[in-house]
Amino acid sequence: MDGNTDTDDYQLSSQSDSDSDSDEEQFVVLLTIHAFMKFNGSFMEQPRSQRISKLSGHDWVIEVLGGHPGTCFDLFRMKKEAFINLCEELKRIGKLKHSRNVTIQEQVAIFLFVLSHNERQRMVADRFQHSLETISTYFKRVLYAICSLTKYVIVPPSYDATPPEISYTTKYYPYFKGL
Repeated sequence: MDGNTDTDDYQLSSQSDSDSDSDEEQFVVLLTIHAFMKFNGSFMEQPRSQRISKLSGHDWVIEVLGGHPGTCFDLFRMKKEAFINLCEELKRIGKLKHSRNVTIQEQVAIFLFVLSHNERQRMVADRFQHSLETISTYFKRVLYAICSLTKYVIVPPSYDATPPEISYTTKYYPYFKGL
C-alpha cells in the first residue's frame, strides 16, 4: 500500500510540474507574439491626442473658402464673400485679432459653425482640432464682437421727418398730415 501512495504522490507532483511548465511555455509564447507584433507594427498605438484629423481648423476653413461656393454657404450659412467681408470688418474696427494659434477666419468659422448647425462644443472641438476651452473662448469673443457691430450697422431712425410712403397716403391722414 505504501508503494501505491508513493506512485500517486509522484504522479501528482509530475502532473503539477507539467502544468506549471505548460503555463510558463504559454506565457513565453504570448510574450514573444506580443513583442513580434509590436515591433513589426501590427499593433496600432493610440494617438496621444484625441484630435486626429489631418486638417487643422485653419486649413479646413481655407479648404472650405477655396472650394465650391455652396459648401461655404452650407457650413456657415453665409456666402464666401460675406464671410470674408465680416472677418475683414471685425478686424478693421479692432474687435477681433489673430491669436498665436487661431486666425480671425477660424474664430468666425467656429462661431458660425456652432450657430448654423446647433453643434455641441465637443463636435466643434473635434472638427477644428482645438480644446473645449479654446472653442468656448473664441465663441465668446466673436459673440461679443458681433454684438458690438450694432452701433455700426443699426442706425436709429430720424424722428424729424415722416417717411413719404406714410406721409402722402390718405390711410394715415389723421395721424400724419404731411409734415
